[in-house]
Amino acid sequence: STLMAANSTFLVYTAAVYSANSLVITSYNPATQAHQTFSATQACNSAQNPTSAQFISVLFIATTTSNLLMWDGVNPALVDVTAAQSNAALKCPSNPYFVIATAERLFIANAIDLDSGQRQPFRVWWSDNFNPNIWNANGSGQPEQGAAGWRDLSSDSTPITGLVFQGSTRPIVFKEGSVHAGVYVGAPQGYDFVPVTRSRGCFASGSIRVFNDTIIWLGNDYNVYGMDNNNNITSMGDAIRPLLQACYSPTYASQISSMVDLTLGLYWLS
Repeated sequence: STLMAANSTFLVYTAAVYSANSLVITSYNPATQAHQTFSATQACNSAQNPTSAQFISVLFIATTTSNLLMWDGVNPALVDVTAAQSNAALKCPSNPYFVIATAERLFIANAIDLDSGQRQPFRVWWSDNFNPNIWNANGSGQPEQGAAGWRDLSSDSTPITGLVFQGSTRPIVFKEGSVHAGVYVGAPQGYDFVPVTRSRGCFASGSIRVFNDTIIWLGNDYNVYGMDNNNNITSMGDAIRPLLQACYSPTYASQISSMVDLTLGLYWLS
């Protein structure tokens, strides 16, 4: 199983069910130390890790095979974010592979555009300020869409392979061969995504973690890298790179996971 999110009131983890992947939500009662699974099992893409983000006290989940889901941590039901919005121009794109939250809004990436019905593997969308129910679904620029928008990162032909936030306000986008930092440039453009490197990408989203505002990930050259808030990238796995290359392959990218031990200050990769 893979832990997705946790605090004192709930846990979210993925678990294998026979030959298929599934997403299971388990609530936790600190008083009784009891765990209770209450949501219906959600199917997951075996080739893509599910992701989650907490925003305005709500948990948002990208299962990779369904629309973005949200859970308030109280009611035993998952809400379809796309279906909950009646205005087609404000709907959240469907089936995103990645979701993150900054201090002000939600971001999703590599989702299905509702107008064309096609997956847009190079695109990042963001919601309106403090409103995860309002998105720019069609680029029409309607006033109701507020500060919501999207941007294509199509400078190369590789899809987005990871999404993370740094310092609570800066979205960072990974592609297989590059890393891009989101910069807010004001209305109407919203965000621009500036290439930080075109030689240190990531093929396994499960390897991406943040420790003290430093992003750590397994690079496409099988080394482990860290990037600080100033875009300084440091190689961290030179000594074990041959071992990593022998153990890991893009074929098994969805099975790669990681964690940060805050007590010991260690990054674990498995």
